[in-house]
This record gives sequence, structure tokens and C-alpha cells, in this order.
Amino acid sequence: MYSTYRYVTYHKDASDAVKSVDQDSVLTFEQLSDIYDKAVGAEETSMGFGLLRWWLMKYAQGKVLEISAGTGRNIPYYPYDRVSHITFTDLSPGMLKQAENKYYDELRMGFKHPDTKVTFALADAHCMVEPSADEVASSSKPGFWGRMWGSKGSSSSASSSGAATASPSPSTGSSSSSSPSAGSSEAGASARPVPKTLSGEGGSMLNLFRVLMPGGLESRPRIGLVPCKECRAHQFDSHFKQRCACGKSEDGLPLQRFAPGSFDTVVDAFGLCSHDDPVAVLKQAARLVKPEGRIILMEHGQASWGAWNKRLDEGAEDHKRKWGCWWNRDILAIVTQAGLEIESVSRWHFGTTYLIIAKP
Repeated sequence: MYSTYRYVTYHKDASDAVKSVDQDSVLTFEQLSDIYDKAVGAEETSMGFGLLRWWLMKYAQGKVLEISAGTGRNIPYYPYDRVSHITFTDLSPGMLKQAENKYYDELRMGFKHPDTKVTFALADAHCMVEPSADEVASSSKPGFWGRMWGSKGSSSSASSSGAATASPSPSTGSSSSSSPSAGSSEAGASARPVPKTLSGEGGSMLNLFRVLMPGGLESRPRIGLVPCKECRAHQFDSHFKQRCACGKSEDGLPLQRFAPGSFDTVVDAFGLCSHDDPVAVLKQAARLVKPEGRIILMEHGQASWGAWNKRLDEGAEDHKRKWGCWWNRDILAIVTQAGLEIESVSRWHFGTTYLIIAKP
């Protein structure tokens, strides 16, 4: 009870650095990236999110795409013996930096699971599908972060990432409702080779980013403040439409896209609340997963009872302003509008946490 109460009130403890409810969520997450794990860690632990993530991630198999991976909070819970390749995507460079650091340095997953290939790619979830299905080769290049490891910890070639390699199909793996629980192919073209061995210390990640970004981290324009030159002459009614039209982020970084049907599993954990058009995001996911694949979702949204929904509605703008997330969305309606076939739904924390297994 206490943990759920904290869940609907923890937005009060968020940073006051983000001032506008209309601010693009990617800028909010960029501002929060360095403190995000610390800010939400205690709440997630007390509410048992680790167990829920573990239960949901067991349905991941084969070639996996994680949308809006954030700081990589799902990384410890993937069944690496059944996953051949994971592509972690996000639109916040700061969040991807934290996720990559967590994978290689903090949790040392590159050494523990050398047979699982991993890619970190800058991508907008609203437009992750390649415009032409014939561009499989170009879409397979790694995104901005570009570090991908092959078997036995060796560095893999760019052509093996993204959408190029076939993998086994996932199991149908449904559960009962009571069970516990993007971008241009230019991306990565300028990335230099990454060392084949890692020190295992956090400092190695900073060295990596200095390799990928000549001039150091300080030379990167703050995201959202410098529109790419291709889009300056055009007016868009939303940030994501501008990014999708340009194939680049606001500060000109190429976005990664993938060929349709490239993945056995698509994962989104607490991402639908932050997207401008969550229905469009799920439609993209449905195109990216194979027909026999699965889309697995862990989301927060409307509660099962009106009293809790009133509290969520009252705090929705404040929560969006501080955390970049509309936490009162109707998740089941969004999934239905996207045309997904729901195999199982499990709801927790007075119905505000959704675990969903769906088919395209």
C-alpha cells in the first residue's frame, strides 16, 4: 500500500529543472539522464518492478528491439541464453550513454554473455521503419552509438547490426491475466573502431564517447536547441514530425531505421507515456516485428478505480513537466487502436502498471 501511494506521489520529488509541460520529452529525459536511475531506483525496488521486469523479459527471444530503452533498466533481466541480438534504441543521447555504460562497465554483460550481440542506436520511435523494404543493407548499419559485440566479445562489423541477421522466432509464450509478473542509414558512418577489450571501469565509457565524438562530450550541441539545417525552412506542428521528416535529431545526429519484419521481439517498458503519438509508435513496432513475433509492453497508465484516476489526472501535468511522461493514458485503448492482438494482460499497483504480451 505504501509503495503504491509513493508511486502516485513521487513526482513531487522530481527535479525542478524542467519548467514547461509543453517541453519535448526527449529534452526532459536528456536533462534527467544523469540522475534518473538514482531518482527512480528506490521506488522501483519497493514496488517490485525488478520482479515484474524479470517476468516480462522472459518472453524475449531471438533478435530483440527495445524501444525507448532509457538508461537500460531492463538489461539485467533479459534471458541472454535465448536472445541472439539486442538493439537498444532511444532518442536521448544522455540516456543511451547511461545504458551503454550500464551494459559494458557496471554490469559487465559483454563479458558475461559474449555470444549476445548488442547495438545502441539513436532512433525516434515514431519513425523506426525504413521507408523502403529494399534498403535492408543500408538499414543494418549501427546507429550513433554504434558499439556492437559479436561472439566471444569481439567487435562485430557494422553490417551485422540492426535489421540484417535472421534469428529464431520467439515462442508463443502467452500467460494468463493473473500471472505475476528510425533514422537514417547514415548513422554510424563516421564512428571509428571500438577497442576489442574493455577495462571494466566506468572511465572506459568516457573514452569511447571521445572516440565517437571528436572534440569531447562538451562539443555536442544540447539536444532540442539546434535544429538540423535541413528542417529550418519547414514548419512542423510537433517535434517528432520534424525529426522523422529530416531523419535526424534536432541537433543533426542521424537517426537509425530498420527494415520491416527484422525482429523476433519488440520491447517497450514505460515508453508509451512519453511519446507524442503512442498509437503510431505501436504501429511501427508491429511493422518491425516478424508476423510470428511478439510485442511485450510494461507501461503505466490509468488505474482500475476512479479515485486513483482522479489523483493521476490531477497530477498529470506536473508529472509530465518534471518526468516527461503522461502517466494517466488509457494503455489498453492505445494498444487496441494500434491494431495489436493482445494475448495476455496483467495489471498491478491498483491497475496502474500494465504487463502486456501482444502480436502484430
